[in-house]
Amino acid sequence: MKNKRITFGGNTLAFVVIIFGILALINFLSTRRFIRADLTEDKRYTISKATKNVLNSLDDIVTITAYFSTDPAEVARIRRDVRDVLDEYNAFSNKLQIDFVNPANFDDAQKQELRFKGIPEVQVNVPKKDKMEIANVYMGISIGYSGKEETLQVVRSTANLEYELTSTILKVTTKEAKTVGFLTGHGEFDINDQNYQQFRQLLDKNGKGQYNVTSVSLQNGQAVDDAVTTLVIAGAKQPYKEREKY
Repeated sequence: MKNKRITFGGNTLAFVVIIFGILALINFLSTRRFIRADLTEDKRYTISKATKNVLNSLDDIVTITAYFSTDPAEVARIRRDVRDVLDEYNAFSNKLQIDFVNPANFDDAQKQELRFKGIPEVQVNVPKKDKMEIANVYMGISIGYSGKEETLQVVRSTANLEYELTSTILKVTTKEAKTVGFLTGHGEFDINDQNYQQFRQLLDKNGKGQYNVTSVSLQNGQAVDDAVTTLVIAGAKQPYKEREKY
């Protein structure tokens, strides 16, 4: 029994030492490095490397203002989810100024100003006992940089929020739009063809103003303009001359 108690006491002492060691390590690490953990199964609050690169490249303050009502409960839940995502953004950049505003007490002039920004008041269904009621709420985000401002009009979930936030940050912070050139003169699809129009619309929708589209000709020895960052060669039916390849 005595030996057993000594063994038990020794294990207890070792256990206590280990616990204190772990606590000391955690305390040390917390003073050396800020660590965030996303414990959700689908990692919904973990931002991508591409987003981190965008945030790390910011050279001035980007203001993000989330205009969210605090009720009903479903809107409040979305508001919390949005805050979690923005907290993750804020953890990777000191160039973000993030604010949450509840427009519930806004007067008519302030609500009109929000509409001018592109953030409307929207209606949502609210279950009340045996019936459904309508509530007017705000669920929008404004993103500003150096006098430029863009909005996410209605954010109903965070499923695609990272893409929307990061692409909008890119839009307001990009100094010059990139130019996508479509090569012509060899039987390629006409730039005015419906296929090109759909591509242009895709760029307009997803590029959020970061791209210009133009046609490019290499005839008569012309060189590709330095402004063209991407050259698209689609459906050429005629061979290229040697000098056109370089």
